[in-house]
Amino acid sequence: NKADSIVLTPSFELYTQSTPDCSVYSNLEKNAYLNNYAVLGMHETLGEGWAYMRLAVPAESAYGAINIISTTMHVSCLYLDGSGNGLELYDMEKGWLSSELTWNSKEQPGMKIATGNMKDGLIRFDVTDYFRSAVDNLGAEISDGLLLKYSYSKPCYMATADNVLFPSYIRVDLY
Repeated sequence: NKADSIVLTPSFELYTQSTPDCSVYSNLEKNAYLNNYAVLGMHETLGEGWAYMRLAVPAESAYGAINIISTTMHVSCLYLDGSGNGLELYDMEKGWLSSELTWNSKEQPGMKIATGNMKDGLIRFDVTDYFRSAVDNLGAEISDGLLLKYSYSKPCYMATADNVLFPSYIRVDLY
């Protein structure tokens, strides 16, 4: 009976530790590389904050883009002053160097990939189409990256790839 059947779908998680990331702030001239958190949105001292992240795509995977049901990026939210509406993830069309990026040298975002959904302290982004494209085109390479912005007048503190207590990860569900 189909109504009583159980369907198991294989899935795996890719943790983002050791992938380069960087935050830039409009009121901070120095680089904010290797911090364990980033401040997004508006902060009274730092100004506006953006977080740049990389996505490492596994090499020679046994799965192909056609076998991916969904892919969700999970980022830990350490503090949020507001509803969480306005968290947006963008594709980066040009590469950037984590150790040299500042507000004045920041790269502008490309196309918006997803809007965040906040639940249980995690910001979730549906990155299925982006990840499928990366699997087809990259395989084992690190992408030009992603940009996370918060278009709200209050700050959002998020864990970065350098935060060992609250690791970000990408969940991939397969057929």
